[in-house]
Amino acid sequence: MLVKLDAAGEVISSHTISAPFHRISLDPDGGIFVAGPSGLAKLDENGTKLWSVVFDPPSSDSHDRFVEDIAVSPNGTVAITGGTGAPVDFGTGPIPHAAGSDIFVATFNP
Repeated sequence: MLVKLDAAGEVISSHTISAPFHRISLDPDGGIFVAGPSGLAKLDENGTKLWSVVFDPPSSDSHDRFVEDIAVSPNGTVAITGGTGAPVDFGTGPIPHAAGSDIFVATFNP
């Protein structure tokens, strides 16, 4: 559930987000980025999806893949860090799994 509050803490709007997202960050223009084990999405200030990428193969198992942190630069580039216990494709081609839990840093320019 994504909830937007005003300065007094009153609910302005709320939206259900269907994918399991665990991290959130705001961009300089008020957009919202959410990330989870299966992908990354950009939402407008009202929660409407503007852009998304699905990590292939998708995973809802936090033991296979997790996003530890998300950051947005002033120019809108998005970086995520995390780990994976399986091969992953962030949209530029498959990255093989070495062993155990591999760490990653991935950047996107939506």
